[in-house]
Amino acid sequence: MDKAELENLLNFKVLEFKKTYKPPFAYISFKSDRNKCFFMKYSKEPTNMFICEKHGLDEFAQVRDLKIPEVLLANNYCIVMDAMNLSYETLGLDRLVKSLRLLHNVQDKEFGFYEDNFIGQSTQSNTKRTKNWGEFFWVSRLLYKFDQLNEKESLTSEFKSEFLKLETVIYRVLGEVKAEPRLVHGDLWSGNLLPLKGGAISFVDPAVYYGHFEVDLAMTQLFGGVGDVYSFYVAHYSLDAGWELRMKIYNLYHLLNHAVIFSGSYVQQSLYQIKQISTLA
Repeated sequence: MDKAELENLLNFKVLEFKKTYKPPFAYISFKSDRNKCFFMKYSKEPTNMFICEKHGLDEFAQVRDLKIPEVLLANNYCIVMDAMNLSYETLGLDRLVKSLRLLHNVQDKEFGFYEDNFIGQSTQSNTKRTKNWGEFFWVSRLLYKFDQLNEKESLTSEFKSEFLKLETVIYRVLGEVKAEPRLVHGDLWSGNLLPLKGGAISFVDPAVYYGHFEVDLAMTQLFGGVGDVYSFYVAHYSLDAGWELRMKIYNLYHLLNHAVIFSGSYVQQSLYQIKQISTLA
């Protein structure tokens, strides 16, 4: 998409235009003739990822005190939203945890979400809704990703056997925690946390659903760059006993998802995590 096409799409004059490309999307930063800055993600191929992203941000907008980018347009080819006023200061754990607690205060009656959506470039299953957290996490998170991975890769008999042993472990361990359906980001690594000027934090690229709030805490620890959220959380609030094992269970979902998207070493990392969970449980 060039500047003229963008102006035609949005029906206003574009004064500044900067485009970068990181497969599978193009990213465009631009300023309107009203001196307002915007950010756009664009795909040459149709996808409903952008509409799902808007729905996730709309769900976040229930929380008045969260800074969420306003979406100007979302369709099968692009999403256009307000550009946030970014800060390059270190992400503050105090502000992050307070923002997460605001998000996690939003409740629903069942785990899941009203539509399936995406986590990264891979689909996420949400619509098999249930009040049983162990059932939801096994069926709609771990087993769903395992089936995707098994279809893509020639998984070893060891991998399949070790994974399927987890079913009873997941139901037991997640049945022991008092989990309530809370609004979660779902893909909370450092790249989806934007420190803003003034000290606020914005959450972007959501993989929204209603789940146990600890899934967000767990994800912050998987790839680093966020800080020791758990130590801060435990020092200021409280977590049910057994959170260390639950962190490994929740992050297995993300390792399996990365194995689906990227293959390579993530398959072996997933197997190692599976064995660790079985041993610790």
